[in-house]
Amino acid sequence: MQSISYNSSVEAMFKCIKNGIKHILILTLICNLILLILPIYSFQVFDRVLTSKSVETLLSLSLIACLCLLFYGLIDLCRQKISNYVASDIANILSETMSQEKLAETKSTKSSDKLESLFNKVYKGIHPYTLQISELIWSPLFVIFLWLLHPTYALITLTFIFTFAILTAISNTKNESNTEINQNITIKGLEDTIIATGTTDTITKEIEKIDSENQEKNAHSLDSIIIIKTISKTTRLIGQILIIASGAYLYIGNQISIGGMIAGTLIFGRALQPYESMVLNGKSWIIFYKSIKELRERLKHTYRDSPRTNLTKMQGNINIENALIFHKNTKNIFFQNLNLSIKSGEIISIIGGAGSGKSTLLRCLLGLQTPEIGNITIDNAALTQWGDDLFLNVGYYSSNQQLLPGTLKQNISRYSVSDDIVVNTCKRIGIHRSIINLPMGYDTASDDIMSQLSDAEKQRLLVARAIIMDPAVLILDNADSYQGADGEPYIKKLIVDRKTAGKTTVIASNKPSIISLSDRIIILNNGKIEKTLSPNDLALIGRNKLEISNV
Repeated sequence: MQSISYNSSVEAMFKCIKNGIKHILILTLICNLILLILPIYSFQVFDRVLTSKSVETLLSLSLIACLCLLFYGLIDLCRQKISNYVASDIANILSETMSQEKLAETKSTKSSDKLESLFNKVYKGIHPYTLQISELIWSPLFVIFLWLLHPTYALITLTFIFTFAILTAISNTKNESNTEINQNITIKGLEDTIIATGTTDTITKEIEKIDSENQEKNAHSLDSIIIIKTISKTTRLIGQILIIASGAYLYIGNQISIGGMIAGTLIFGRALQPYESMVLNGKSWIIFYKSIKELRERLKHTYRDSPRTNLTKMQGNINIENALIFHKNTKNIFFQNLNLSIKSGEIISIIGGAGSGKSTLLRCLLGLQTPEIGNITIDNAALTQWGDDLFLNVGYYSSNQQLLPGTLKQNISRYSVSDDIVVNTCKRIGIHRSIINLPMGYDTASDDIMSQLSDAEKQRLLVARAIIMDPAVLILDNADSYQGADGEPYIKKLIVDRKTAGKTTVIASNKPSIISLSDRIIILNNGKIEKTLSPNDLALIGRNKLEISNV
């Protein structure tokens, strides 16, 4: 599968974030400016209407204020919708990223869990945190307005902003101290061992002890959050009392009007709102910002900066040089210093007992699993350099594969080749008649064939899918499995035809009738190439069954 270029996908996501934040900031500014209508309205009502006792003026001012607030509601709705759209766009842009990362887990020991965690933090934080942070950015507007009313208002407001900043720092420190990972004991899969060793009571008590410690930590963390919330709320209420008292004092001294006093009280509450939110969510804001940066860095290493150059037609020369290969999803060494060379057009059989490494080696040849050290090349080019061409030129069959969603034709054709190629390929592998006997023929849904075709017929469908592109390299993992007496001649003819056409075929099989068609036989044992044989050596091993212990 070809990777998405970094410039086209990752930059698109961050451009989406930047544009969304820019629009949210602009709309937040407009919203905050419109909200100034409330203190202005208070000015007019208390200082003008009550003095003039003009009902017409009151109605006019009220109508204008209501219209402004309706406009505010519309702008705020647009602001929140943009925030949601940004989150949705990011999810769409990264959906293919996550799919590729999950598929990439089959190629190495790395996991996409970290990337998915970062993606979830960014996705879930876009809507609430961008709105909260944008409110914080424009809050100085209200401080300026308070200064214009009277410097005392502004000084009181700045004092409480500083107080909330201190509370934020304390809250973040508490959060840091409470982020210690809870201890845990995993007993899944160990039940029989625990019972057999007579440690049931001991393990149970240990689990209860750790659970108790974890609950105590969680309770302490929750207590800290409750205390911080309570202090924050109490601080805001005290601030409101002080601002009202200051306004009354200034009014008594004829330094401010009653309208200014009411306006100052309204603006003070609005100015402190984002800072109170900062106390409760400051740590989340920091995590959100760091997640965006880390996600960008992670994706830079996930994607290429430019598309690959298409290579020439594949010939099928395979080389493995000094490869170190781990067991899948572990750090346990399977193959070490593995070297193997396969010439174009060769038919190679790989044999060995269970766990010898046959399937792992074949997966590596296809790039489904990558060596930690060393190189695997086809026609002297690394597998990653082939891009999508690798999967068009290398066919892969395994008896453990499954059909994909869709019809049989879509499965066999890989959603691309023409109908006549599909039909001829199915005839070649001996499955055409079974398919046309189905009520819907080639248009039968893959989910509907489970009870309509035998296991052998299903396996032949998978073989047909593997050879549909007439690949330069064909990898057959246990191709003789479940084929039955009727299917084996088709597999043998397929191998002979490819040998005649000079196409490379690598087979994992223990069946002498299949192995005898090979140019070379490679015997694996415990992750090592133990021996290389020719077909003539089969007579020395046995006619009916080839076993590694007999070699």
